[in-house]
Amino acid sequence: MSTEGAAHANSTPLVIEIDSHSLPISQLSRLLRVLQTAIREVAREAEPFQHLFEQQPSPILLLSTEIVESRLRLSISFAEPGDSSPIPDLSVQAFEFFIERFAKLLEDTTQLGLWGQMMGGVGPGQFDSEVDRRLSELRKELRHFRSAHVSFDGRSIAFEDDQLRIE
Repeated sequence: MSTEGAAHANSTPLVIEIDSHSLPISQLSRLLRVLQTAIREVAREAEPFQHLFEQQPSPILLLSTEIVESRLRLSISFAEPGDSSPIPDLSVQAFEFFIERFAKLLEDTTQLGLWGQMMGGVGPGQFDSEVDRRLSELRKELRHFRSAHVSFDGRSIAFEDDQLRIE
């Protein structure tokens, strides 16, 4: 991932917000690696853009960061590999697909019951695709933070302590 705020001006970013208080670097590093892999895996499946990921170099992800009310805000968008110019069509379609697939996975995933046993849904390791496996890894990483929100274009997924909210 590259960091360049100016490239975000012409595209709609995917936004991840996490509590920035006493943030372990290793946890943030893991989140960024897993997030990048999940986003790129989802984008590879976006029909009109598959060819972009079959060529080298493929589109890159740009990251802009800011602190807003003690929350670290990560804004992510796709860009051209050479000059880092935004690819808004790819960002919009990939992130729409990403938020839909992530929400569906979370709705279908097994949840812990009151006494710790697994309740309904798809269990760990039982994924229909590589995308679902990557999104499950992202879910695990986001749960390590006291508070984490993923949003794009009016849709959001919020992890607050042990609670999950999809809007």
